[in-house]
Amino acid sequence: GLAVDKDLLPKQLDRPLSPQAGQWLKLMKETLNAKAEVLEIPPELLARKKALEALLRSGFPNGPFTLPEGLRGWRKAEIGDYLVQLLQDQTRVISLRKTTHDESTL
Repeated sequence: GLAVDKDLLPKQLDRPLSPQAGQWLKLMKETLNAKAEVLEIPPELLARKKALEALLRSGFPNGPFTLPEGLRGWRKAEIGDYLVQLLQDQTRVISLRKTTHDESTL
């Protein structure tokens, strides 16, 4: 990976997500919608898109991921920890792919 200048990190939040990050975000939203349905509450009450993005950006693509303010408290137990697990699983998939050197699957 490219070396990241620490001073640039806060500005990263305004950058559009990469296609891969977008895929992960889609997974997160599907998970969120399913969970909200089970809880019988609107998905945006469970987590806002902004919170999902903040979580994704906190550790993409290698982790570790940090729960943003919008996914703490009761949300941490209901969805936050689950989303972190989902993301950690995604990072594992990537590192597996890297070790096989098969880029065509990406």
